[in-house]
Amino acid sequence: MELPDRVAPEVLKAWHELADWVVSDLTAAGLPVTLIRTSDELRPEEGVSVEIDPFGDAAGGVFARWNASPALTRAATEALERADHQAHALQHLGVIVEAMRNAMRAILISAGYEVLDEDDIHVLELRIVAGPVSPTEHA
Repeated sequence: MELPDRVAPEVLKAWHELADWVVSDLTAAGLPVTLIRTSDELRPEEGVSVEIDPFGDAAGGVFARWNASPALTRAATEALERADHQAHALQHLGVIVEAMRNAMRAILISAGYEVLDEDDIHVLELRIVAGPVSPTEHA
């Protein structure tokens, strides 16, 4: 499978700056945040992960996602493997992820970001497409 082309260096630089702002604002809200700049870095076991996807296709950009505890995630995964879609762990994880995604969306919009819900490519993630109008707000 051939990978799509990476975005231009100036676009990637802007995405890195945007990701830094997102980390700053979510951290200011009291959320534990990990910035993932490359696909080689591991996602955190829990808390917010802010990720930069450097490709120039529909999957590229800056994304934020909530990661519940490893124990709850494991229990929900096991329920999925059993096809037990009514399992409490799976239902509870869904509520948590949706609540935290809504909270992150509200925090970022309040801080001046343009935020979109993601689709099939980055499931359950928020796409951050633009930051506050004035970068001086992050000085």
